[in-house]
Amino acid sequence: MQPEPPFFLYDGECGFCIKWMRWLQRRIDHDLAFVASQDVDDLGRFGLSDADVATASYWVDERGRPHRGSRSFTGVLRHGGRGWRLVAALLDLPVVRTLAGWAYTVIARNRHRLPAPD
Repeated sequence: MQPEPPFFLYDGECGFCIKWMRWLQRRIDHDLAFVASQDVDDLGRFGLSDADVATASYWVDERGRPHRGSRSFTGVLRHGGRGWRLVAALLDLPVVRTLAGWAYTVIARNRHRLPAPD
């Protein structure tokens, strides 16, 4: 499969990742593509490698540019309802963006030990 941007890319073999993808999916107003990285034929088209997608989720924007980790959640939330777009704007504030990036890194490293959200 070769998805067309924009789309959210996640690890389809990680239960924690799948649950968070579904959490995001429920908050989006329209049919935005959510794609398991294992289903993409050519990650290189988006400047990504297998090693990249093994460690983080990605938002591939309308121009085909990948945004890693917490920035991937911000990208998806921009496509949600008004309240979720506000959350995305808050996540874009410099201090919050730095803290969210740090938190995402810690969570991603430990995702196999963490309970998934409902």
